[in-house]
Amino acid sequence: MYKYENAEGTVVSDLMTGRSNITPSSRFWADFQEWLAKGNTPEAFRTQEELDAITALETRVAELEAERNAAGIRDITPQQAKDWIDNEFASASTNPEIVAVIKKILKKIVVFLLR
Repeated sequence: MYKYENAEGTVVSDLMTGRSNITPSSRFWADFQEWLAKGNTPEAFRTQEELDAITALETRVAELEAERNAAGIRDITPQQAKDWIDNEFASASTNPEIVAVIKKILKKIVVFLLR
């Protein structure tokens, strides 16, 4: 049994022997071709489940990048960050407003750290 190691199908692994990186120039490529000639089909490079997981991960990364960029803190200096925090707190006068400011600051910090 074989499995493709790349999307082009030019590299395979022999799952029975554990050999990997079998390419057309490999001495084991002929064995693979014989196996194919018998009507066998190698396992796909990626399963649909793996492709779905990759797509979900790429989507999440894009969302985080968009959040990071929208947060406006990607390229600020430490002093600019301190000034921004001071300005945010200056506008809060009640406990709920202070909590809202803290949440806003924490969300931006998390987005910044995840970049």
